[in-house]
Amino acid sequence: HSGSRRLGTEVAAYYQKAAFEQCPDGTPYEFAYASGALMDAYLHDLAIAQRFAELNRLPRAKDRTKAGNRMHELLNIDMLDPFSYFEEMGEASNSVFREIREGFDTRIRHLKETNEYMQSAIGKTNVSKWTGDKAEVKTFHTLEGDIRLTAAQVMSLYELAKRPQAEAHILVGGIKADAIRMGRREVRQARAVHVSRRELQEITDTLTADQKRIADAIQKYMGAQCAKWGNNVSMQMYGYEKFTEEHYFPIKVDKNTVAVSDKSEENASYYAVQNISASKALTPKANNPLMLQDIFDVFTDHVVQMATYDAFAMPISDAMRWINYKEVISQNKKQKLYASMQEEMDAAFGTKWKDYFKNFIKDINGMSRSSYGTQYGAKFMSNYKAHAVGANFRVVLQQPTAYLRAAAVMNPKYLAAAVPSLVQARKLAAEVKEKSMAAWWKSQGYYDTSIGRTEKQILTGIATTKDKIRDAATKAAGLADDLTWGVLYQAVKLEQAAEFRKAGKTTDTQDYQEACIRRFDDVIDHTQVIDSLIHRSQFMRSTDFMAKMETAFMAEPTKSYNLLHRALTKTRQSGTKRTNRNYRFIARAAATHVLTNLLTSAVAAVVDAFRDDEEEKKWLEKWMESFGSNAIDNINPMNMIPFLKEISSGLSAALNGTNYSQSRMDIDGITSAVTILVKDVQAI
Repeated sequence: HSGSRRLGTEVAAYYQKAAFEQCPDGTPYEFAYASGALMDAYLHDLAIAQRFAELNRLPRAKDRTKAGNRMHELLNIDMLDPFSYFEEMGEASNSVFREIREGFDTRIRHLKETNEYMQSAIGKTNVSKWTGDKAEVKTFHTLEGDIRLTAAQVMSLYELAKRPQAEAHILVGGIKADAIRMGRREVRQARAVHVSRRELQEITDTLTADQKRIADAIQKYMGAQCAKWGNNVSMQMYGYEKFTEEHYFPIKVDKNTVAVSDKSEENASYYAVQNISASKALTPKANNPLMLQDIFDVFTDHVVQMATYDAFAMPISDAMRWINYKEVISQNKKQKLYASMQEEMDAAFGTKWKDYFKNFIKDINGMSRSSYGTQYGAKFMSNYKAHAVGANFRVVLQQPTAYLRAAAVMNPKYLAAAVPSLVQARKLAAEVKEKSMAAWWKSQGYYDTSIGRTEKQILTGIATTKDKIRDAATKAAGLADDLTWGVLYQAVKLEQAAEFRKAGKTTDTQDYQEACIRRFDDVIDHTQVIDSLIHRSQFMRSTDFMAKMETAFMAEPTKSYNLLHRALTKTRQSGTKRTNRNYRFIARAAATHVLTNLLTSAVAAVVDAFRDDEEEKKWLEKWMESFGSNAIDNINPMNMIPFLKEISSGLSAALNGTNYSQSRMDIDGITSAVTILVKDVQAI
């Protein structure tokens, strides 16, 4: 444990003694061995010692000017995705992130399972009049007053009436309908209405047999399958099953009747996943008014919450133990000298480095807060991106060019040999979406930031008219991406088949299939764009609206930036042991960046040339002119970095004697979409 400041020796000595006490009588002290829980504890503490040692051996951070620090933070912290960040700290530290990456797969697997379950439960039933903007609203008359509810809200009441813990809320506190959208209006109920048992029965009796069947299916899934996910965590963390209520249905009370807390959220923000509402004990004899929500919204929120709990509660717990580790490295009667993980991170990377970790954990916990009012601009920007991608044939053609970027991490000969027929590519795409959770997630629209489907749409299949139009508009780009990943999966299969043959193994085994998926996930994690918290850079995870503006359409450049950054970091950290292999990695990363962007520029120039309505130029002249301009923009390193990109564009405009103005993508989405569509139609 070189570099662990005696920690490695102390860990080894502690567990050697514990193992000796656990071993059968007569076992020599030097041959004592750990097993069971003691072995697990040893491996956990050993990993901490290794991570601590790795950080301690890294070169110390340099002193910089204020401007130098800000530029360093932008290039070496804000621009990094979690893969680059954790890999830079060494293999032992990267194991912390691998747990989180495995959690990502677990979460998506649960969402996929739920999607399949709900497709079966709903079947061909048309639920559009039960939920969403087109839901029909019924008015129910009670002795205390009228209450308006959608069928989906009545379905929630139907299930809540079966839960004993909800009875006092309904009969004593009363019921209050959550906000209902009726066309362009949003109807809100000011006060809760008290109902008798007879009135309660009359309301729920209005449900059809289909509505009750689907409501029961939803409750059963939450009470059984979601509980299973939660118990998987509680058994590991606390040693007992925490989620055991058969007729569980989430209870949400009127917030206006709950005291506002002034407690700090700083510490809670790191453990929000562990402290989800479903894991908390109910307040005895509580009878606050009950909020009646759309059952499909209740279901979506609970499934996402429980899937996230199973996926990340344990990894976050381990990660927080790691970041909070400290030890006494020397002491006397009056003083103690401490060393800590955070101190070592400061020394090796600077004070902002550990903030990346803290922000990342907060993001996973879903505790990031955007500024007031920014949600409106963010919505416009999301619409802009959807319109720009969906209406732009240029974007569709560019999607497959990201395939070439995989050459940075795998032998190009497999990429060249993998190109199949269109039919085979579609079969491969379907196969990899079944096996790789990242591929399935990407197929839900998350091949770029801010344009994926809503979680409700993913889990229940229920979509508004606007959602359907948006899905149809982006279908071509999604299909192009699916086919690209199908071909990439074939390349990985060829690579792994060669590795298995070299090792004397056959490829008709489960080991081969699992190796292919592990390798595929590793390749796409490092070279392809997926919209998720664990794949975004810190800058792109920011909830600040200006940051979102600056990073819109920057997913591809950011991925390329991280490829180059990792290559440079590997060489820098090798010190005097720099090898030809390290330099070859840099050369391959740089060549891949250039070639990928040349191909992208060439493909985009085809569409640009057709759109150009200048009659005096021949088509090839238009293509050459567009290709040259695109290539310069795409290869320019400054254009991979937010803010610097704007500076680069401004300088370019100044040199060309033109005015530079940055468009506001939060408000010009529809205009852009129409302009692009008109030009494409004219070109055709």
